[in-house]
Amino acid sequence: MAHTRDRLLKMRIIKGLKLWPCLGVFGLRQVGKTTLLKSLLPDTNVVSLDKESEVNSARLSASVYLARQPRPLIIDEVQKAPGLFDEIKGIVDEKRIPGQFIMTGSASFQSKDQARESLTGRIGTFYLYPMNLAEAHHKKLSPERTTPIHQQAPRFPIREFMQSLETGGLPIPMFLRSTDERNQYWESWS
Repeated sequence: MAHTRDRLLKMRIIKGLKLWPCLGVFGLRQVGKTTLLKSLLPDTNVVSLDKESEVNSARLSASVYLARQPRPLIIDEVQKAPGLFDEIKGIVDEKRIPGQFIMTGSASFQSKDQARESLTGRIGTFYLYPMNLAEAHHKKLSPERTTPIHQQAPRFPIREFMQSLETGGLPIPMFLRSTDERNQYWESWS
């Protein structure tokens, strides 16, 4: 994939997988949550609750649904089957193994009462923001600088910075070369 880049959140997620039994990765649609997780955990089972058959099965019986899934398990768009939260809580409470469940969502399911009550103390949450210029250009973030900001040389030319603002930092439009294609992308995005 042309727009695949290392994300700054990568190392925090790797550490989180060793600590938390559940991990939640949230962010805008198309920001790269599932792509990032698949790159970090290439042999991990991924289920998407965007698929009607998956979400119907998960809603019908969360316990049966989770029992037939190997662990670790990535559940994409988990907020679409809220019954999974209590079942995951039960599984985690029986055996607290780090990295059992990795969940993504465009809406933070931590804000929903049922999820917050079920998974508090069991889930590490991370927010994946749109790409910044360092991620897009494969540059590491600089260590803290001791030079005052007004005396520092810019890391990127102002033209590149302005172009990045046009893209919103989302992987797909960020790497479209044509302004017309980018505009069409944003007109279609909802």
